[in-house]
Formats: sequence, C-alpha cells, structure tokens
Amino acid sequence: MTAAADRIDALDILRGLAILGIVFMNLPGAATYFVAFFDHPPSAGWTPADQATWRFMEIALEGTQRGLLQMLFGAGMLILAARAMHDDAPVAIADRYLRRNLWLMVFGLANIFVLLFPGDILFIYALAALFLFPFRTLPPGVLLALGLAFTVVDTGRGLAEYSARSELQAQVQAASARQASGATLAQADTDALKAWAELEAAMAPDEGFMAYDREMRLAPLGDYARYAQGIWLERRAYSGEVFFDAVPEAFCVMLIGTALFKWGVIQGGRTRRFYLLLMLAGYALGGPLRAIEASQHLRFSPEPRIVQFTEEIARLAMTLGHLGLVHLLLGTRAGAWLLAPLKAAGRTAFSLYVMQTLVTGWLLFPGIGLGLFGQFGWAGMFGISLAIIAVQLVLANLWLRRFRMGPVEWLWRSLVEWRRLPFLA
Repeated sequence: MTAAADRIDALDILRGLAILGIVFMNLPGAATYFVAFFDHPPSAGWTPADQATWRFMEIALEGTQRGLLQMLFGAGMLILAARAMHDDAPVAIADRYLRRNLWLMVFGLANIFVLLFPGDILFIYALAALFLFPFRTLPPGVLLALGLAFTVVDTGRGLAEYSARSELQAQVQAASARQASGATLAQADTDALKAWAELEAAMAPDEGFMAYDREMRLAPLGDYARYAQGIWLERRAYSGEVFFDAVPEAFCVMLIGTALFKWGVIQGGRTRRFYLLLMLAGYALGGPLRAIEASQHLRFSPEPRIVQFTEEIARLAMTLGHLGLVHLLLGTRAGAWLLAPLKAAGRTAFSLYVMQTLVTGWLLFPGIGLGLFGQFGWAGMFGISLAIIAVQLVLANLWLRRFRMGPVEWLWRSLVEWRRLPFLA
C-alpha cells in the first residue's frame, strides 16, 4: 500500500469515527427533553451511572466529533482542489466544488424541514465551505492564524460576559449584605438583586415547557403536523446562533483543518513522537478545563463560569488530542487492525448520518415511531448509541462489499456530476 493510500485511509477512519461518534451527542436531542439536553441534565435521569456517563460525554466527547468533521472538510477541500492550486487551473474544479456544497445545502434543508432534525450540520458545513475554496493556496501558518480567529473572538466575548457576570455577582453579594443588616438599598442594589433573581428563574427547569415538549414529541402518527411544528419551532429558537456562531465556527475550524493537511498532520504524515505530544498537550489542556466546566454546569446558579471563555479552547484541544490518539493507534499493528472497520463508515458517512436521523428522530423515540421518548437516562441513551454505532459499523462494511459508495453519497455525487454514476462495486 502506498503512502498516499495510507493517508486516504486515515482520513476515512477519522471521518468514520466522527460520524459514528456524533450519535452520542445527537441521540439525546431526540430521546429526552430539550431542557435536559441543553440546560438541566438531571431532568433526563440522574442515577450514579447517568451522572458518570454525562460527565464522560461532556469532558471527552462534546463538540469533538464536530471538530474532527470540520477539520476534515478543510482537508477534503484540498484533495478536491488538488488540480486547482495554480492560477491557470481549470474552472471546472471550482465549479464542481461549488455544486457539491450547494447540493449539500439542499440535503441539509431536507434534513431539517423534511426529516425534522433541528440539529442538522449539513447546511451549516456546506454554507461555511462555500467560502473556503479561495483560501486553498494560502500558507498553512496563515491558514492557522485565520482559523484561530473565531476562538480569539469567542474567548474575548466570553471574557467580557464573565467579567460582567462577576461584577453583577459582587453587586448582589454587597446588596444582600446591606439588606441583611437592615440598611436602605439603593436603586442599583435593587436592580442587581432583580437581575440575579431573573437569571436564577431562567436556569430552573421550565415544567410547562417540558410538558409541551413531551406532548409534542409523543404526538401520534396521525398528528404529524403538530410534531413537525414543534421541531421547526425548536430550530427557530436557535436559528440566529447558526449564522452568528455555528457558521463562523465551522469555517474557521475548516481553515485549521486545511493548515493541518498542508503540514501533513491530519492524514498521519508526522512522527509518532509528534502525535504523542499532540495527544498529551490536547488532553492536558482540554481535559481539566472540561472537568471544571462540567462541575460548574451542575451548580445551577448564575455565578460566572469559565466555560464562558474556555469553551472553544477546550473543544479544539480535546479534538486535537483525539486526533493524536487515533494516529498513535494507527501506527501500531493492533491499533490499525482495530480501527480498520471505520474506513467503511468514513466512506459511507453521509448515508450513516441520514440513517441516524431516521432511527432516532422517526423510529425509536417520537410518537410517530415507537414512542420511547423520555424513558432513558444518560446511561441508557449512551447504551442505545453504542448499539446504533455497532449496527451501522457492520452495515457499512457489508454494504461496501457490493456497492461503490453509500446510497446517499451516490445520489449526491450523481447530482453534482449531472449523470448517473456507477453504483455496484
């Protein structure tokens, strides 16, 4: 096997790992309450096993699959644009690249509005990738610097929020002390206490919303319209985040992935010592930050939290730690054998992603399916995720024995090329 083939295998394995692992994050969005998924984890169940599972997911997994996929988009752009790295390159390369992402946006919209998956990433990544192509010829150092722009801005914004919250907390503590001593409160004291009380109320689980969430999710097949409306409302609730956070985040991490590909990092072209150091540095930085973030998340108090300014730093660090670990494993015979089945998952990633939407959002949890919504805690949801991953891994390997690519990949690429591509292996 050639070195080039090895590099492509490594990208397929990383893509397979990311797309299978993302079910750990997406399944709770279909299986449990919106409130539990984002704000109040105990609302989904809080046995010792649930607590350990949630902490593990928050520290080791949250956002890292997303990070790997974003980096792989950057690497993939360079592979697709290999013949367009010079000024006189054929326009057809750029044309095909744009068509790929425009069709991917169409699939993303279908995933949101037809398959009713509010957490879709296809539209976000396709939109971000549309702007990526002109950056392909930049040196990796420049790409890395540009790619870190979102992290810098997000950290600065978070520091400002942390500072404002710390100031409010100090005002509340001083006002509470004056109130306890019987002193007359100034208007600023009253305003601070009121603002703090509003923040505390907002952090408490909204029982009315949870009841609505349950009723909507468990709507029977005959009431599809009510289920669809509820899902679309969820999407609208954070649609602004897509354009002001999710797309810039994706675009910047794609630039980082482009830089890592040019340096030979993401495809496994560096030494074992390099990947060992990458893993250790990533986990040493990201692990403790994530552990603190998880502990503070469970305090359910408006107190300032470091996650306000460390979230993106910790996510990138853990993602790079995982990248280093995977390449360390691939450098051993046992590790390469263990990870080899993930190649098929990487080659059918689009199909597996859509399948996850169908299984979790239609078959298992809503009332239009088996109606298992709200019946599992974090440990149970993790176990179901493992079962889905195992089934998908087997299916992907069996599928590629007979077919060249996944069914959704075949449809997507046929649309891009405006012709029916070969399907059978």
